[in-house]
Amino acid sequence: DYDLDYTMEFQKQEEKVFKDLEELNEEKYREEERLRKEAEKLAKTEAQQLAAAQKAAEEAERIRLAEEAKALQAKQEEEDRKKREANEEAERIAQAQRDAVIAERKAKMVEYTAVLKEADQLAKDGSFAEAKAKYEEASKILPDKFDLGARMEAMDTEMAKAKAEAEERQRTQNEFDSTVAQAAEMAKANKFEESIALYEKAKQILPESDIPTAEIRTIRGRIKEEERAEEERKRNEENFESLMAAGTKAES
Repeated sequence: DYDLDYTMEFQKQEEKVFKDLEELNEEKYREEERLRKEAEKLAKTEAQQLAAAQKAAEEAERIRLAEEAKALQAKQEEEDRKKREANEEAERIAQAQRDAVIAERKAKMVEYTAVLKEADQLAKDGSFAEAKAKYEEASKILPDKFDLGARMEAMDTEMAKAKAEAEERQRTQNEFDSTVAQAAEMAKANKFEESIALYEKAKQILPESDIPTAEIRTIRGRIKEEERAEEERKRNEENFESLMAAGTKAES
């Protein structure tokens, strides 16, 4: 009975140990399960936190990139504005320069036209040297616009022609004056026929002069006066001779 009791007691104790082991294992399992769940929960929480952090980081990066893009856009817009203003200023300056050139060109054209008109009038009036000087002045105002060389050459031709005509006129005048002077000397010496012949020659030398005709008229007047005086003298002589003859008869 002792062995039986002992065996039963041992079995009870063994059952109790096994039960305690089972309870201990059960408790350990529950603890492990609890820890696993907590670990899963923590891992899930950490994963959520990580996801949230990553999302926040992505959002921050997006915001940063957006701000950078906005800043770059603002910078580009500012550069474009400055470039546009610089181009507008450059165009304004260029336009002002073009306007100045046009205004200067117009002023020179007005000046050129006035000088050219003056030159043409001088040429028309026969003042060829002065006209040439004005043509030269006009050509310097707009040297690349008009060529006045032909007009200046024409003035040279006209001046040469005028010079030749002036020399011819002077030669004619000298010949005329010399002939008139000779005619006057002949008239002074009472060589009226020779004087008239010289005055007739002077008329042919310078037909437009009235001097020879007037002098010839004067000489012919003197000739008539002398002829009348000679006739008067002869009559007086005849009368005197008649009187002398009559007196001689009376005395005899």
